[in-house]
Amino acid sequence: MNRPAAALSEPASEPAFALAEGVAALRYEQLPKATVSSAQRLVLDSLAVALAGRGCKDVEALYALATEWGGHPQAAIIGSRSRVPAPVAALVNGTMIQALDFDDTHDPTAAHTASTVLASALAVCELRGRSGKDLIAATTAGIEMAARVGLACTDTIGWTSTAIYGAFGAAAAAAHALGLDAEKTRHTFGIVISQTAGTTQTAVDWPLSKHMQSGFSARAGVLSALLAEKGVTGVENVFEGKFGFFRLYKADRYTTAPLFAPWWKTFHIDDLALKPYPSCRATHAPVDAALALSRDVDAREIADIRIVVPPVARQLAGKKFTEGDNPMISAQFSIEYTVATALLRRSLSLAHFNLEAIRDPAIHALMQRMRIETGEGSDFAPATIELTTTSGRKLAHTASALKGDRASPLSEAELAAKIRDCLAFAPHGATSLDAGGLQRAVETLPESDTKSLIAALTPGGDP
Repeated sequence: MNRPAAALSEPASEPAFALAEGVAALRYEQLPKATVSSAQRLVLDSLAVALAGRGCKDVEALYALATEWGGHPQAAIIGSRSRVPAPVAALVNGTMIQALDFDDTHDPTAAHTASTVLASALAVCELRGRSGKDLIAATTAGIEMAARVGLACTDTIGWTSTAIYGAFGAAAAAAHALGLDAEKTRHTFGIVISQTAGTTQTAVDWPLSKHMQSGFSARAGVLSALLAEKGVTGVENVFEGKFGFFRLYKADRYTTAPLFAPWWKTFHIDDLALKPYPSCRATHAPVDAALALSRDVDAREIADIRIVVPPVARQLAGKKFTEGDNPMISAQFSIEYTVATALLRRSLSLAHFNLEAIRDPAIHALMQRMRIETGEGSDFAPATIELTTTSGRKLAHTASALKGDRASPLSEAELAAKIRDCLAFAPHGATSLDAGGLQRAVETLPESDTKSLIAALTPGGDP
């Protein structure tokens, strides 16, 4: 994709101008090798978790509607041979990436990113026949946008980070994939704010619609960019207007420094965490502590379990476990369930979130011996677990960081194991690729194009 070079101008008072210039000016050739590698790892991880999520009830409902609606076959629904209009593909694929809560996180903003940004970039890059380099650049631009908006917010007020920051990220990715200039990219942001929504109540009630919020934002990003391309204008003062994003969504609790930070030096895609466990990020430090302890104790000998986590983790995932209407989501958002599973099974994988595993009496017996307390920490770590055995032996372990982030990334072997786990969990017929085939399809993106990637993903080959 050819795009006229653009130099960044002096920051305007409204951040949307500077952000649009940064997005429009980004080039694949200017990305460090490490950043390209980060993008490829994200694509690989996201496609694997999407294929694993293909059979989830919420995804099946959207897939049924999407194929019933029909329309021009512009972009693929992952894990199928179906082609639908690009905004609809982004809707279904974004939901699919998030469906198992196994997708990436940007820990500083508590947002999942690929479920909005990559879903948008894939749909538009396939629609316009963009190269693999274009897909990588658009994804990098979108995550940069989402992360900068999230980092500018100094408080959370009930809007879910994934959906509201992700809407801007999806819009940036779509605008970049279309090759929009800075002016039309800014209008894309001005249009998407009219569609930006998402409630954290979904993390309290755990409905199936929780994961759809990513799809809603991905669709909004694609639609906004396509409208801007056709000359539709959006609000100018997107972020700092009288009724702009920061006032409406954040009660003016923000700083503009991340929005005006220089481009090209570092990229936030390098800061993403690829999840080691298919559960809420608030459970990960307790799970790490439990897995460390499981090497030295037989779970059947545990008499008492004391778990200490930061306030945010306790609030999000520290409630007494109940199945509710959606047992899998309830289990994913439960420190009790995930810790009990880690202690008993000495692992935590997708297979541990089916109904049979969730109802295992041995798991419930362990959960009855637990108490969760609030400790120090501003995020999801540290987490401490203290065990007392039936013989009176005491063991303790503290997990001070979250595995999978930049400081403690998944190794290549660990990522490969995750890909295999995801593909084994995928419904029959969702893909013809094995883990090695999926990895090769992503590794060759810089020399290939998006349509080739989609063709490799399509069960039985490109229809």
